[in-house]
Amino acid sequence: GVFKAELDEFLTRELAEDNIDNMRDRYHYTYHWLAGTEVTEIQEKARYLEGKLNHHRKEMRESREALDGVVERLRDITTDLEHTGRGDVKHLHLRQLEYETIQEEMKLSKVVQKNQFQERETFTMLMNAVKEAHETERNYNQRMKMISLGGAILGSCVGYLFSARLNSVRFSRMDETINKKLELLSFTTINAIREIHGLEP
Repeated sequence: GVFKAELDEFLTRELAEDNIDNMRDRYHYTYHWLAGTEVTEIQEKARYLEGKLNHHRKEMRESREALDGVVERLRDITTDLEHTGRGDVKHLHLRQLEYETIQEEMKLSKVVQKNQFQERETFTMLMNAVKEAHETERNYNQRMKMISLGGAILGSCVGYLFSARLNSVRFSRMDETINKKLELLSFTTINAIREIHGLEP
């Protein structure tokens, strides 16, 4: 009656959807806690950021090389302008070329600045990820050492209890065997004494 009602209420409460979700979350957390998946995740993040940093450095190198080429070309144009008179037909062409080259230089300068910012930002993120990975791995190793130590202590306790139980059973059986032999010996001795004295068993 009352027990069955309480049991039904308990099962209904435990099998509720929210409780099932909570149990699933606890098992999920425990699995990741024991498996150390957070170490793998942060290591993968660090590798991703390392690849991203290498990509930004490549873009930075290419944009600098392109900017250096434009600056060198602009220097040559300026030199040609210094040796070309204003009345020369070539002078107007050089001025137009100088203007276009300056625009290209400004554009590439912005690209270089952008690449510099991305490189610095990614480098900072990578350093933080590497630091976090080291701390996470150290914490996981310490956690595993504690679990191993606890497991060793628990194993020793279980082994001791099992051995004690086994010895108890063994001694109990020995006592039972000895008691039976003593009973048999007593019975035999009593019968022998009765036979000696001619008594009825």
